[in-house]
Amino acid sequence: MAHAAILLAACLLAASGCKKGDHDASPGAADYYISFKVDGVQKKYTSQAVASLGYASQDKLYNAVLQGYQGAASATGAHMGIFLFDQAAIAKGSYMDPQKATNAGGDQITKVMINYYDDAGNGYLSMGAMVDENGNPLPGVPGAVADAQVTITKLSSAGVEGTFSGTLALATGTSTVKITEGKFILKRLQ
Repeated sequence: MAHAAILLAACLLAASGCKKGDHDASPGAADYYISFKVDGVQKKYTSQAVASLGYASQDKLYNAVLQGYQGAASATGAHMGIFLFDQAAIAKGSYMDPQKATNAGGDQITKVMINYYDDAGNGYLSMGAMVDENGNPLPGVPGAVADAQVTITKLSSAGVEGTFSGTLALATGTSTVKITEGKFILKRLQ
């Protein structure tokens, strides 16, 4: 339950910080993007290519929301969202599954969550929440592969840059996609 509250807070943070047109109106907006390959097919999203970093005092966890949309931001449009959670401030370095952060309630939260919606609106999610801290699948989710990784290479008050990859599962659990060669250069909102 606490895990869901953190995810909701991160999503609300991303949504509240980004209104349609915010990114496109900023100087140098064309320079911001999130690009990656999905099972070998190149994608590059430049709309709402932004990063928000914060601290959830109720959970005592730092967080980052890194995102980009294919077109105008919407709840069902193709987009890539990356969520990071840590007990220390988000900084340059690597975050990977199956690493966990412990929130104020003692619950273990995966440090990396990658959320991808394809052109058809199918949602895929990295599998860190489905394994324990050693990478072993939790009961009821055999075959979960928690290999998501995000590396922040540059972090300033103006922007966030880095790389990412991982195996993501369809919400129904019926199929997976492999995200490779992920790269982001994002405008920092907070």
